[in-house]
Amino acid sequence: MRIAVTGSHNSGKSTIIELLLESFPNYIIYDEPYHLLLEEGYEIPDPPSLDEYRAMLEKSLELIEEEQSEDVFFDRSPIDLLAYTLVTDNYGEIDEDEYFEEVKKSIESLDALFYLPVEDIVTQNSPSDEYSELQGEVDIMIQGIIGDLAGNTPVIELSGDLETRVAKAERYISSFNHRDCIS
Repeated sequence: MRIAVTGSHNSGKSTIIELLLESFPNYIIYDEPYHLLLEEGYEIPDPPSLDEYRAMLEKSLELIEEEQSEDVFFDRSPIDLLAYTLVTDNYGEIDEDEYFEEVKKSIESLDALFYLPVEDIVTQNSPSDEYSELQGEVDIMIQGIIGDLAGNTPVIELSGDLETRVAKAERYISSFNHRDCIS
């Protein structure tokens, strides 16, 4: 299955993927575009600017289009990167429709989208985050656009504590493909 894991920062995306690999070792992971761009020498300020979020969005779109492996996890999706882009666009430079169809097409090429909402249980267990306001704004934006952008791709909301989230994701993947699961 081709699965993208989406959510704002510190929502548990990377942790979920790492734990899922224990049950599904045949899967490969594509790191989030932020890290891939840094590896390519792209300089990203802290916090990223609108231009950097756009670059990450474009990298995410490129990864999903180019990587056609059957068993893959994408750490982040174009949906959450579009949400960051829209939230940080203070001057109205971005037309939401500019990326809408491209993001929708990309997401529809996936078998599933795992969405990790921001929850009290997640934020309580995360280190203090100077970007907590941004985290909430991005999560609200994701909730507002995910339904329109997912198209026919199933969106599986992974909520609750970490164990509950992982178990729900494992059940979903296993329901499609038992051969990769380790007993």
